[in-house]
Amino acid sequence: MTNTFFKPAPNYKEFQILDLIEKNEKITQRYISDFLHISVSMVNSYLKNYEELDYVRREYVNSKVVFYFLTRKGVSRKKYLNIGFLKSAQKIYEMAKKNIDSFVLGISKKGYRNIYFYGAGEVAEILLGSIILEHADRIRIIGVIDDDINKQGKLLQGIRICSNEVLLDKTFDAIVVSSFTNQREIEEKLKQLNISKKNIIKFFR
Repeated sequence: MTNTFFKPAPNYKEFQILDLIEKNEKITQRYISDFLHISVSMVNSYLKNYEELDYVRREYVNSKVVFYFLTRKGVSRKKYLNIGFLKSAQKIYEMAKKNIDSFVLGISKKGYRNIYFYGAGEVAEILLGSIILEHADRIRIIGVIDDDINKQGKLLQGIRICSNEVLLDKTFDAIVVSSFTNQREIEEKLKQLNISKKNIIKFFR
């Protein structure tokens, strides 16, 4: 199961197509199809609709090659969609920030200061970025743990990724389980390492 932070609005495909056409005036249906991973027939249907709305016009090079261009109305429509997506993204960011602030405050109230993150994925990257910028006075991230040996030794938001062997020295207050897909597996591994449940904090409950 994949955790999705942002689900595009239905007209996001419209924005993508208009944006592709604006950036490449000699674009073809095949290129749009390959880029967006949709069928050529679906692209053709979209473009016919945009022509009827006067967002797009076509130019025939020959019987087999057709290029597409944005009209002035199409350019305005793309700008309108872009502003709408920016507003939506801003709202999502504000909601996410409130959730992260509340989460960090909860950890701080428990008296936990030195924290490990377990799971070096997108969730950890977002949480780390927010904590480093706005909550460094409350929480100190001493490391990020991940079981993927290909990630170990690399940096995530400037913090080194390591194996769970670092937990053997017990120099931490708590461990934040920052993986959604592998949460149960991580909890089981922490149990095997004799980590107390009170020192395990799940971001996803």
